[in-house]
Amino acid sequence: MKPKIIVIDGPDNSGKSTLIESLLSDKKYRLIDFPKKINGKCISLGTDNDKALVETLYKFLDPNFVYILDRGYPSNIVYSGFLRGEMDPYVELEDWIDFKKEFNIIEIILTRNPLDEDFEDDLIKLTKDEFNVTIQKYETCFENVFKILNHDGHNNLLNVDMVELKRLNEYIENKVNK
Repeated sequence: MKPKIIVIDGPDNSGKSTLIESLLSDKKYRLIDFPKKINGKCISLGTDNDKALVETLYKFLDPNFVYILDRGYPSNIVYSGFLRGEMDPYVELEDWIDFKKEFNIIEIILTRNPLDEDFEDDLIKLTKDEFNVTIQKYETCFENVFKILNHDGHNNLLNVDMVELKRLNEYIENKVNK
């Protein structure tokens, strides 16, 4: 039996942390927690060395647990590929498909409403157009997309879509128990 890893990705304020907290209330889930920044730079997975490191670490995961990763390869594709042009995102998307199969990865992409103003937090600063491009790329380039939170154009949370949340939870249970 191979360990399962859930990669939860998507634009900022799409519900990733909330979903992760909810999943971690079940003892079968474990968070693979790593810093988002080192020496002021965001961590990204993109080189063959990075992938080799993941391959090595994967061998040590206990298959009795389901592991959760807050952001991963999809973020690199969207931000480093589509947004900044530092890699060919289409080549990386093909690599991601192979990577998911090889390492038993369950992909969950959360999305959200577009913004009417620029976005900034402790990790990133984007114009509204850049932010909205990231949303569009997550929604069109990845397979398993869920929109559980609704925001207005100023990033204020309006509501939680309980029907979509139920669909997401059913998807996770189905994939984890497969």
